[in-house]
Amino acid sequence: MKILFSPVGMTDPVSPDKPKDKGTYHEGALLQICRHYKPDLVYIYMSKESCELEKEDHRYLHGLDLLKNDTGQTFEVKTIERSDLVDVHIFDYFLDEYKMLLKKIRDEHPDDEIFVNVSSGTPAMKSALQILAAATDLNLKPLQVSTANRSANNPRECSIETEWKTNLDTSPESPNRVEESSNKNLLFEFNKKLLISLINNYDYHGARLLAESMHVFLTVETRELLNAAVLRYDLKTEAAKKLFDKCGHSDLMKNKDVASEYFMLLELKVRKKEYLDFLRGVTPLILEVFYNMAKKELKTDLTEYTDHPRNKYNWNSGKLKNSVLDGMFDQKSQYHKNPRPMKGGTYPINYVLSWHISNLAENLSNDSKLVRRTIKIREFEEEVRNLAAHTMTSFTKDEIKTKTGWTPEDMIKELYDYIMNYTSIPVDSSTLTIYDELNKKLIKLIG
Repeated sequence: MKILFSPVGMTDPVSPDKPKDKGTYHEGALLQICRHYKPDLVYIYMSKESCELEKEDHRYLHGLDLLKNDTGQTFEVKTIERSDLVDVHIFDYFLDEYKMLLKKIRDEHPDDEIFVNVSSGTPAMKSALQILAAATDLNLKPLQVSTANRSANNPRECSIETEWKTNLDTSPESPNRVEESSNKNLLFEFNKKLLISLINNYDYHGARLLAESMHVFLTVETRELLNAAVLRYDLKTEAAKKLFDKCGHSDLMKNKDVASEYFMLLELKVRKKEYLDFLRGVTPLILEVFYNMAKKELKTDLTEYTDHPRNKYNWNSGKLKNSVLDGMFDQKSQYHKNPRPMKGGTYPINYVLSWHISNLAENLSNDSKLVRRTIKIREFEEEVRNLAAHTMTSFTKDEIKTKTGWTPEDMIKELYDYIMNYTSIPVDSSTLTIYDELNKKLIKLIG
C-alpha cells in the first residue's frame, strides 16, 4: 500500500503557466505526485488559510476528484484540518506536529510505503518533512516536484473546475515532474557507522540491539545473519548452524562442532584482550581437547570408562576397575622430578579432570613430544584456574606470563597447533579468521 502525506500550498491544486494569466495551467505538487505515484491513501494537511480556501471553492478535494476521473485512479483521501493554525512559519511546531502525525500513520501501517510531499506548503512545513525523512526511523520517502516552468510559483485565486479544462498535465505526453529526494536518512547513516563499529569489535549483542531500531533499513538476510552471529557467539551451536544455512551463508559455519566453536570464541576473547574471560574459560576447552587427543593418539575412547551417554565427564568405577586403564594414572619419573602417584587408589573417581588424561598420556604414549606438550598445557591450565578462581580483578598479559610462563596469545597458538596435530576437532587455517569473514559479509550487506 502507498500512502502520501501532503501539506497543501497556494499553488495546489493547479497553477497558471504565467502569473495572472487565464490561459494554460499545470498541476501543483499534490496532483503531480498523485498522478505519477498513484497512492492508495492520501492525507491532506491544512492550515487555517487552506481550510478557508477549501471551504470557499473546494479546490483541493475537487481537484483530487477531477484527477481520479481523468486517470481512473481510486484512492482514499483523509483531511487533517488545523483551522486555528495561523503561525505557519514556525519550524519547531511542524517538526513536532508532523512527527506525531507520521508516527501514528506508521504505527497503523508498519509495512507500507509512506511518501511525504516536500514541495507543497510553507518553507517551515517543507523543511520539517525533509528533516523527519532524513533523521528519523519512520522510513519516509520525500518527494519533490519542480514547477512546470522551473520558476517560483505564485499564490492566486482558483476556479478548479474551469482551470482543469486547460490543465496541460492531463495530456499523456506531459512530463513527470516528481522525483524522490536524494537526501539520505541521516539517522541511518549515523547508526550505520556505529553498527559497523560494533561488528568490527565483535559486539554482536550490541549490534543486534542497534539493528532492531534500524530494521526498516536492513534486509531480512542482514538481520538473520546478525542473529546467527549472536547465537554462535553464545555457543548455541545447533540453532546458529540452522540460521546460517537458512540465510544462505552455510560457508560461514561449515559444521556445528562445539569444541571448535568454543576454541574460536576463546581465541576471540584473547584478541579482544578479555583475558579474565579466557582464563575462566580455558579449562573446559583443555579437558575436551585432551579427551579427543586420548581417542586419536592414545587409542583410548574414554567414554567407555565413564557414565556416557548420561555424562561422559564422570568416571565409572565399575568400568575402570581391572581395566587396561587401572593403574595408569600415576605420573612418571621420566617427565617429573617428583612424580605424584594417584591418590586414594589406582584410578580416579567422580569427575574426569585434565590431569587424569595428562597422566594417561605419560603411561600410554611413546611420543615424548606429545606428552611434554600435554604436560605444559596442563600446568598452564592448573595455574590459570587458580588465578581465575581467586580474583575479582583482571590481568595484563605480562602478569599472566609471569605467573604461568605463557601469554594468552602464546597459549592460544599452542592450543591451535596441538588441536591441529593431535585431535580430530575440526580446526583448520580458516578457523582463526572465520569471525572476520563473518564481519566482512555483514558489513557488505549493510552497505
